[in-house]
Amino acid sequence: RFEGIYRNLRNPTTISSIAAGQDGTLTVKDQMGTHKLQRLEALLFQDEQGMQAGFKEDSNGEISYFYYNSPDSFLEKLPNPKQYRDVPYKHPYASYIYLLGKFQNASKDGPDTFRPEEEITRAEFVQMLVQMGGFQLSKQPVRFADSASHPLASEIQTAVEQLGVSGLKDGRFEPDRAITRQEAALLAWKFAQAYRTDQPQKGKLSGEQPSSWARDAVQFVAAAKLFGPEVKADANGAIDYKPTRPMLRQEAAALLAQLAVPSGL
Repeated sequence: RFEGIYRNLRNPTTISSIAAGQDGTLTVKDQMGTHKLQRLEALLFQDEQGMQAGFKEDSNGEISYFYYNSPDSFLEKLPNPKQYRDVPYKHPYASYIYLLGKFQNASKDGPDTFRPEEEITRAEFVQMLVQMGGFQLSKQPVRFADSASHPLASEIQTAVEQLGVSGLKDGRFEPDRAITRQEAALLAWKFAQAYRTDQPQKGKLSGEQPSSWARDAVQFVAAAKLFGPEVKADANGAIDYKPTRPMLRQEAAALLAQLAVPSGL
């Protein structure tokens, strides 16, 4: 019942994962490394260095919060999302879609389909990214004239403020155009530079090459393996990212889920 993904309430981009061992211990993985916790009391544990960790239950007796090595800040246990009708658990992208779903604050009255093979728009991708980052929605007017009356205007403006999203050269954002894979990679790279400790990496690319403005971003995504089964590496470890192709919703889930929870967690 302690296992799961936890998000820091004070700094939502800080993530911890907890797994239970058969010996009654808990293994915590976070940006500071891996820690093993031994139980002291029902909801109280202690790590190898003697630092204590505590859990808090909700009114139903379910684990809801975790307090450990983040001073003056609790971590919230993220709920399991409901199953989408069009994403069975054997779906090749199911693990990414349901992991991303933990960050989306989806209510039981939310959509019951994910539409995995549909193209994702620029505004929809930004919405996923903002939800994943746990950002408070901006109350400022959106800076792009073509997005002023868009339902996701607040999410777009939040991405401007939190990630430095600048839109297109002519001052538009084109919220309802399908986002290309290299555009999505650029937004992911902006997030990583701001909120992850990753150093810029240079993955090997084959096939169609990205535009000059997206090359570093696509190389980062390639090196960090932030993609799903749509991407294959050749014998030399190079990947054809197909940078100018529109991104599908299932591919966006693979990118963002692995950006939110790095493989080490």
